[in-house]
Amino acid sequence: MRYIHLEEENMKNIIMTMLIVISSATCADSTVNIVNYGGAWGEAQQRAAIDPFIEQNPNIEVNIIKNAHSALAALRTQIETGKITYDVIDIPQEALAIACEDGLVENFDHDKILLPAPDGTLPSEDFLPGMLKNCVAPQVVYSIQFGYNPETYINNAPQTLADVFDVEQFPGKRGLQRRPYNNLEWALIADGVDRNNVRDVLATEEGLDRAFAKLDTIKDHIVWWDKAAAGIQQLSAGQVQILASYNGRFWKAKNVDGQNIEQIWDAQIYTVSPWVVAKGQMTPEVKAFIQHATSTETLAQISKIIPYAPTRQSSIELNSGNWTSVDTGTDMEAEMVTNPTNFAGSIPRDGAWWAENGERINERWEAWLLE
Repeated sequence: MRYIHLEEENMKNIIMTMLIVISSATCADSTVNIVNYGGAWGEAQQRAAIDPFIEQNPNIEVNIIKNAHSALAALRTQIETGKITYDVIDIPQEALAIACEDGLVENFDHDKILLPAPDGTLPSEDFLPGMLKNCVAPQVVYSIQFGYNPETYINNAPQTLADVFDVEQFPGKRGLQRRPYNNLEWALIADGVDRNNVRDVLATEEGLDRAFAKLDTIKDHIVWWDKAAAGIQQLSAGQVQILASYNGRFWKAKNVDGQNIEQIWDAQIYTVSPWVVAKGQMTPEVKAFIQHATSTETLAQISKIIPYAPTRQSSIELNSGNWTSVDTGTDMEAEMVTNPTNFAGSIPRDGAWWAENGERINERWEAWLLE
């Protein structure tokens, strides 16, 4: 009897060991590594998309990597070495064009991968026109624009892009992001180029000369920033009087942090924020996250945390009549980039154009900064 007892115990130990191994393997496979920007936008993603997904899927390990700006180079290296650690990436527009063209991310059928609207409308019909691309699961629309402290310009406040470039009528420092895109388009538009043709002009040497010449008129008044939080701090501290920043940053500074800021919607440059899936990484867990993160309900909720407009019509309809901030109770619909009042005169960001032309322009940009 003693022998039988030991054998039973051994069998129990073997079974328990097998269960632990199986459990460990399952946990290892049930992982989603998400690459995003962090900051105010990352916080909104965390609250509206990531945290609820973790709560609903306790067996899936979710890791956040705040490296979106450098994701393209890292992803390329991972794929070339066969050691892929990125799964889902909130990728910049310029990197998006390259990643899709070079086959670094998955192409997929939106109607098969993404969830329909609550009424059954397929994603291909529910997402707003122009939002869907073969390699993209769209999230929201945001913009970079100008803002200022109204106490600085009490009697005569800047209202247009031309005003930003007019340092005589509107004196003071300008806080700009240290990069060529957006700034060169703005320079040409301020110099009279039709905003619908601005990149056609910028593609020529004459157009590039013209853009830099216009920037020269305010170069002595520019304070550069590399991180969006630094730009907001410049405005708050009075180091700059007019600032280029993201509409979500302005909203948070104004409505959450209590800063006195007015936004200039003229010539805002808007972007669709995309999720992409690294090549070969469309696992069931990754698919589940993409479905959740781009669902009608999630995109509607994000736009109640940060004023980034949903890319699904059903999300807009879900918020209709109740589009208020979950944090401040303020009206979010009026703050949306795509609100008709704000959207007039807007310019789409063209990541594909910059992916094609960026190297040539970047060389001249870096030389100009040193002049």
